[in-house]
Amino acid sequence: MAASAARGVKKHQPLGGRSAAELVQSVKDMLEQSERTRRWVEVGANGEIVLPEQMRRQLGIEPGTRVLLELDDDEVRVLTRETSVKRMQEQLRPSLEGKPSMVDELLAERRREAEQE
Repeated sequence: MAASAARGVKKHQPLGGRSAAELVQSVKDMLEQSERTRRWVEVGANGEIVLPEQMRRQLGIEPGTRVLLELDDDEVRVLTRETSVKRMQEQLRPSLEGKPSMVDELLAERRREAEQE
C-alpha cells in the first residue's frame, strides 16, 4: 500500500472523501431537517388530518385559523392566508408593471371631486 501511495496511485475513497463519522453526521442532519419539514400523518375517518404542532407553530396556525388547501398534480399544499395573498400578488405583479397605481388614480379622482364641490 505504501508503494502504491509513493507511486502516486490514490486509494479509492468510497465515502466521497469524507470520513465515516462525517457521513453519519450528514445523514443525521438530513433526517433532522426532514423531520422539521415532512411528517407522516394519518387521515381520519372523515378525511381530517392533524398538522403537527411544530409545523402549526412555524406557520402561525392557531385553532380556528382558516387555511387554503391547494391541489397541484398529486400534491396537496396547506397555505396560510398571508402566503396565499403573497403568491397572488406575485402572480399579478408582471401584468401590472408600468401601469398607474389604482390607489393613486382613486385618490386623484377624489381630489378632483373635492375641488369641484
